[in-house]
Amino acid sequence: MFIRTYLLHRPILLILDPEIGRDILIKNFFSIPNRPQTIKRHNDLDHALTRLTGDKWRFMRNTISPIFSSGKMRKISPVLAESCARLLKNVEIETNHGRPIEFKQMFGNFTLDAIAAIGFGIDLNAYGEENNEFILNTKAIISNFVGFGAKLNAFMPPLYNLLHTLRVDIDRQSKGTMFFRGLMEEVTNLRGDHRDSVDILQLLLNAHRDTEVSDTEQFLEYEDSKEHCKKRGLSKAEVNSNSIMFMIVGYETTATTLTFAAYCLATNPKCQEELIMEIDKTIGQATPDYDNIQKMEYLDCIIKETLRLYPPVPRTMRETQQVMDIAGYTIPPNTPISIPIYAFHRSPKYWEEPEVFNPDRFLEKNKSKLTPGTFLPFGLGPRSCVAMRLAYMEAKCAMIRVLQKYKFIPCEQTEIPVELDCRFFLKPKNGIVLKLEKRETQTYQ
Repeated sequence: MFIRTYLLHRPILLILDPEIGRDILIKNFFSIPNRPQTIKRHNDLDHALTRLTGDKWRFMRNTISPIFSSGKMRKISPVLAESCARLLKNVEIETNHGRPIEFKQMFGNFTLDAIAAIGFGIDLNAYGEENNEFILNTKAIISNFVGFGAKLNAFMPPLYNLLHTLRVDIDRQSKGTMFFRGLMEEVTNLRGDHRDSVDILQLLLNAHRDTEVSDTEQFLEYEDSKEHCKKRGLSKAEVNSNSIMFMIVGYETTATTLTFAAYCLATNPKCQEELIMEIDKTIGQATPDYDNIQKMEYLDCIIKETLRLYPPVPRTMRETQQVMDIAGYTIPPNTPISIPIYAFHRSPKYWEEPEVFNPDRFLEKNKSKLTPGTFLPFGLGPRSCVAMRLAYMEAKCAMIRVLQKYKFIPCEQTEIPVELDCRFFLKPKNGIVLKLEKRETQTYQ
């Protein structure tokens, strides 16, 4: 059911039973703080949803959740469509020159472009702009997200805390977060009282005035220190923290999901042909948007099977808040719990031929065969990824736009099987190089 092991110097429980994992994710636990909370820190990410617990987390989750409702996704669709069009244009340039494409870089440019537009209302056009300040600061934050500071915190927490007390930029993120703080203030000041922009930053600024209730969660209110429930607007620090966190999480995870999906389709041509047939039958050459992608069952299966084989986050962590009883064992408070997403996704105990790419597993007719708690790419329960709907929409629209004109095919530089880098985010260690083959457009009745 579970075993005791160690995360460097700290004992943790490794969950081996998906049913226990489901109970942990849904009922009993909150996420482990990213760093020890023994000191008062000042960091641009301190107010991000992923770093909060208790009432502060409940308030933030239920303030932010409606931003990712189906209604908001429909409003964001035209903005995403422009980013997809730029992706296709740059894909065409490379293909017309007969060059193979390193898709981790190509889809990374796409997600940066989409994040700038969807997140901040900025027309970035990330392709070929390596020295752009937005791009440089984004990549710097992400590269240092699991950099020296994270390693020092893992091996020597007391020294890490001391350096934070002395305001040493041990995480090496100050320059990047200061850039985005200034950018958000500049964008906010330029907009003034105009609230009709369609991007995450503006939706965060408008959040406390929003009357739309999330269609995925029950509404809860934040209880302040005076024990009076209240609704309030987000502070500048809260807007900044969550904008930056969405950028960090959205960039790497969506880019790698698209990259692995392209690889899976290139190495499984029958699945690719079936997906192309569905695209042609459903929307043809029309622009993909939030509504028409809902009609594509096989596309949904393709993305989910990709996420099963290559979950962006290989494991998720929780921590007991009090003494708990787990399967008859008493677990003390502040005990870290590790739920091995990657291991559950590839276990032969729960999946037939788990190493085989088989999207049919997720067809509606086969869903009853799935073991609950064994598919967790976005987590599960109250602390599941709040932006899951946006991530699915972004990946599906980009994939459709490319497949409306091309097929993914392996080439001499394609690494089969792909070597994985499992540090924090799961990604291809050496990138993924493929070619595109122009396809004949067909119309199915």
